[in-house]
Amino acid sequence: MAEIVGTPALIHEGEHLARIDDRFLDLHTIRCGSFKAYTLDPDGREHVRDFLMPGQLIGLDAIETGQYRANIMALETSSTCRIPYTALTALFAEIPSLSGYILRLMSRALAANEILSGDYTSEERCAAFLTGLAQHFGDFGWSPKVFNLTMSRRDIANHLRLAPETVTRILSRFSRDGFIEIRGREVTMVDRKKLDDIASCMGPLSM
Repeated sequence: MAEIVGTPALIHEGEHLARIDDRFLDLHTIRCGSFKAYTLDPDGREHVRDFLMPGQLIGLDAIETGQYRANIMALETSSTCRIPYTALTALFAEIPSLSGYILRLMSRALAANEILSGDYTSEERCAAFLTGLAQHFGDFGWSPKVFNLTMSRRDIANHLRLAPETVTRILSRFSRDGFIEIRGREVTMVDRKKLDDIASCMGPLSM
């Protein structure tokens, strides 16, 4: 893998790594920072499809068509490494576990989309989002208790299919009830068990 991964590239906040319909040649692994994947409908309305965090791969949904299916924009100054897709597929025969890993990532993304289409309350959706972030950061060696929400409340609401006012109200309630603490963009998970209980029917929303 080290032989085919390109040198790290810096993407500044607000810059696009890819735009919809760009030709797909490479996957990109996120070393640090975060991105949002979004589309625009014919009326110009934005639809946030996903948030992409360190350790995740960008471009998996472009493999079938050979074109990116969403705009990929950095939410903060971020670093990525390019993985040429043709070189990666050549490694699958040598490292069978690698193809299994890629399939698991794709399966996780599909499961998250299916969950969001379910009939869940706004409290359950917000709790699942927070616990999903905490789990992701913990899995990749960062603090699962204290982390930044680099995305706006409006983007979170768009992704969770809620109104921005609803997300703001629920996060404030979670804070008032002692489940979390919020200082600007920093969130501290004070009572993770309470949030897990609220999100139990959904589980942590996979990043």
